[in-house]
Amino acid sequence: MTPSLPADCQGFDEVAGVWRNAPWRAGMPLGGMGCGKVEVLPSVWFARFTWNHNWDLPIWEEPFVPSRGTFLALTVRDGVRRVTRWLRRGWTEHELAGVKQVRCVEFRGAFPVAEVAFVDDELPARASLRAWSPLVPHNLKDSSLPVAFLELTLENPLDRPLEVSAMMSLENNMGIGGVRVHEGKQRWYFADGTLQQPAVISGSPLQGLKFRSPRRFEGIGRNVAGEYLLLTDGPTTDRGWDALGDGQGLIEDFSTDGELNGLQMSSREDKVRAAGALCRRLTLPARAKETVWFVLVWWMPDHVTLDLKNHGHYYLRGFRDSEKLAAYVFDQRQRLERETDEWARLVRDSNLPAWLKRLALNAVAPILSNSLFTRDGEFAMQENPVRAEGALGAMESRAASGALLRALFPELDRRELEMFRACQQPSGEVPRLLGNVYRGFPNTNVWRGVAGEPEPTRVFGGEVQRHAQATGDGKFASDFASCLARADLWLKNMRAALATAPPSFAGGNLDAARRAHDVIYRYHKSPWAQRGEVSLACDAPPVVADSHRNGVAPWTLLAVLTGAKLDAARHRLTLAPQLPAGMEEMRAPIFLPQFWAHLDYGPQQFRLNVVKHFGEPLELREVTAGADGAAVPLPKPFRAEAGASLDLTRWGEQLRARAREQIAATRVTAPAKLKWSRSGMGTLLWWATASSDDPWPPSDAFDGYRETRWETIVPGRMSDWFQLDLGEARQLQHMEIETTTGAQLRVEFSSDGNRWQTLAGAATVRATAWNDVWSVEWSGGAARFLKFSPARDMDRPWQISEMRVK
Repeated sequence: MTPSLPADCQGFDEVAGVWRNAPWRAGMPLGGMGCGKVEVLPSVWFARFTWNHNWDLPIWEEPFVPSRGTFLALTVRDGVRRVTRWLRRGWTEHELAGVKQVRCVEFRGAFPVAEVAFVDDELPARASLRAWSPLVPHNLKDSSLPVAFLELTLENPLDRPLEVSAMMSLENNMGIGGVRVHEGKQRWYFADGTLQQPAVISGSPLQGLKFRSPRRFEGIGRNVAGEYLLLTDGPTTDRGWDALGDGQGLIEDFSTDGELNGLQMSSREDKVRAAGALCRRLTLPARAKETVWFVLVWWMPDHVTLDLKNHGHYYLRGFRDSEKLAAYVFDQRQRLERETDEWARLVRDSNLPAWLKRLALNAVAPILSNSLFTRDGEFAMQENPVRAEGALGAMESRAASGALLRALFPELDRRELEMFRACQQPSGEVPRLLGNVYRGFPNTNVWRGVAGEPEPTRVFGGEVQRHAQATGDGKFASDFASCLARADLWLKNMRAALATAPPSFAGGNLDAARRAHDVIYRYHKSPWAQRGEVSLACDAPPVVADSHRNGVAPWTLLAVLTGAKLDAARHRLTLAPQLPAGMEEMRAPIFLPQFWAHLDYGPQQFRLNVVKHFGEPLELREVTAGADGAAVPLPKPFRAEAGASLDLTRWGEQLRARAREQIAATRVTAPAKLKWSRSGMGTLLWWATASSDDPWPPSDAFDGYRETRWETIVPGRMSDWFQLDLGEARQLQHMEIETTTGAQLRVEFSSDGNRWQTLAGAATVRATAWNDVWSVEWSGGAARFLKFSPARDMDRPWQISEMRVK
C-alpha cells in the first residue's frame, strides 16, 4: 500500500483518504441529472460551472481560473479578539487582496458527497463542510433537481460562547455561455445589467438572494437566461460587490462586525462582474455545535437547440418556479440526503479495498455531469462534454457504461435505448450518435452520427438483450424485436456478429485496476472526470476534467467481483464471486434493477442479503455460476425483498468451481504502481506558479511522485520561470531539484516576493535514471519565495519532477 503522507505534506493521502491543500483543477460535481453542475475542488474553490447550458465550455475553464467570487468565509469573535478566514486554500494569484485563507483544507470526496474539514489553529471555532446534491436511484424527479446543498457545521470547543458569522458569496453568471464547434469556440457575454435582489421563500425558513438579468433573450440566447438562488436557513444580511475588483469593501464589512450592509451591485459589460454575498450571524454556546445550511438553486428553464426547439428540463414537470423548487428540496432535505447516501453506503460498508470503493463511487459522477434529461422525458448521455462538441449517445461506449444505468436508473436506460431505436436507419444500421445537445435530438444528421461502422449496431443488440434480461420487461423485448432483426440482418450483410457480453473494466483484473487508480488520482488528478480507457503509462500530458461517458466503467468492477447477473424472466440469478488477492472473505455490494444486496462470501459462508427492493419483489427460483453453467434449483422460491437472506452455503463448492474457471481467463499483467517518496520540509503551505501551467500544473513538481512533473510544452527558454512560495520565510540549508538532464538553472530568492537576490551557492549535479538532480547548499539569507529559470535556452522541454527543501 502507498505510504500515508505526513500531516504537513499537501496532496492526496491515500491511507487517510483525504486531499490536503490539493491544488487540483478537477472537482466533484454538484447538480442534478441533465441540468448542469458546479465543481467543488479539493481546495474548496468552485469552478467549471455548466448550469448555463455550456457543457462544452464551462465558465472559467479556458484558461482555467477558479471562481474568485464564489466562496465560503468565516469570522469568529472571542471576547475582543476577532479572527476571519476565507474557507479555501491556494490559487493565491486569483485571491481577493488582503484575504487570509484557512491554513489547511482536508477534503474527502467520494461521490456523491464531499466532506471537508477546515483546520486553522487561530480560529476559535471549528468548521466543517458537507456538500452534496440529490441523486436517488429509481427516483427521476429527485435526481434531476438543479440544486446543491452546502452544510457548514460550526463547533465551539471552548467553555464560553462565541459570536460566529458564516458568509457565502456567488458570482452572477447570468448571460454568459458558449459552445465548442469543430475545434473552434463560440462565446457570448450578455451579462450587462445582471443584478441581485432579496429573496424570501414562502412557507420555508429559507431566505437570501435571487440573481437575475433584466435583459430579454431570444433564440438560443434563452439558454443563458433564468434565475439563481443563494439561500440560507435563517436571518441574513447581504451585499452586492464586484468580483472583478479587489473586494475590499466586502472584506472590511464582513471582518468588522460579521454583518453585510446591503449595497446593490449590477454588472456593466466586462468591467464589473456582479456578485452577491449572504451572511448568517449566530451565537454559538459553549461546547455547542450548529449547522448553517446554504442552498444553491439554478432555474435555467430553456434549453433551445439550433433548430429553435425548446426542450426544457425534466424538473419543469414538477415545479412552477425556482422558489417552489427551493421550498421542496429544503423541506425534504433529510430524506433526500438519506436516500442519496443509501447506494453509496452499500459500497462503503463493504470490506473491499478502500481504493476500489473510491474508484467505483467517483466513477458515477458522469451520470450527473454528462447527462441530458428534457421536459418530455428524453434522456441521453453526452459522450464527452469538453471535447465531443455536444455529441449524444456514443452507442459503442455503452458496452462499458450501460451497466450503471441499468442498475440505478433502468427507466433512463430504456429511454435512451428507445431514442436510439427511433434513429435506426432504414438499412438496419444503428447510429453512433442520436443527436447533439446544441444542434438537436433525436437527430442523426450530426458529425459521425451514422458512420457505417458495425460496432454501434453490434453493441446496441447486446444492450437491448441485457436490458430485457435484467428487467424482465416483456413489452420492451417485444417492442424491440423487429428493430433487432433488422440490425442483425445488417450486421450479417456486413459480416459482423452481435455481441454476447459486455467488456469489463481492465478485464476484471484488480491489479490493472489498482494501477489505473494510481494514474487517475496521482497523475491526472481527476477522479470525478475519468476517461473511458485509462492509459497505464505516464508519458503523455495529464488530462484534466475530460469527463467521458465511459468514465463510469470502474463501476463494473463491483459486478466483476460478485459475478452478479439477473435473468428476471427465468427467475435466475448468476453469482460467480472472486476474492481480491489477500482477502479470505468478502462482503461486496450487488446492484440489480429489482433489488440491492450484500454478498457475504468466503470459505465458511455464501449468503445473499437483500438490502432494498423496487416494485413488487422478484422471486428467484435458481442460481448459477455462469450463463453456460448448470443451474442450482432452489428448494423453494426466494422472495428478494428488503431484509430477506438467501443462504447458498450448501451449494458453495459447486458454484465456486464454476467461478474459478471463469476467473482464470481474465488475468492480465499490470505495470508497477506509482511510488510515493518524500523527504525534507513539509509542503502543506507551499504554492507554486509558473510561466505555463497547462496541462502540467506547477504543484506536480513537489507532490512526492517522480512520474508527475511540471513541464513546458515547448523547449525551455530563458524566459520560462517556476516560482515557489514556501508559505513563510525560512532559513534554508539545502535544496534538491530533479530537472531535465543537461539543464542549467538560475536560482533567485526573496523574503517578500518583491526584492530578489540571485543565489550564489554551490550546486552539484547527479544524474539518475529519471533526470538530473541539482543539489544546492544554501548560502543566502531567509527566503519565502524561490524562483528558478533556465540559464540558457534548451533543445527539449524543461521539467521539474520533484523538489525537496531542508
